[in-house]
Amino acid sequence: MWVKLDGIKAYERCGKVFAYCRLTGKRLKYPPEKRGGHWYGDTRTVAELAAIREKLPAAGSVRAMMHAYKDHDVSVAGRTQADYVQDFDRLCEARIGDGEHMERISNLSPAEITIEDCRALRDGWN
Repeated sequence: MWVKLDGIKAYERCGKVFAYCRLTGKRLKYPPEKRGGHWYGDTRTVAELAAIREKLPAAGSVRAMMHAYKDHDVSVAGRTQADYVQDFDRLCEARIGDGEHMERISNLSPAEITIEDCRALRDGWN
């Protein structure tokens, strides 16, 4: 069974097909086949693409924002990208909320995070 694929970048070079997920930039092991001007994948290709996309953070979450930021080369005022990655990993594990209901900050949308939450995180890290 062949399924038309969306969200991939595929091309042929030297008789070989290369394909990448547009959202993550990861290369697919099982390349699609071009039929009638469109790229189609078999069950292996579709399953591989689904597995890659399943690991993506939810759109609009803090983790999605940090994930997008990590993909770019950053160096500001003597800080390297590795410094930012370390800070972001620490932030991804941070939990906020009242004492009974603590939720990971990375699962929330930025609009749900209050100034008090930010202050509590800052005070806990210093």
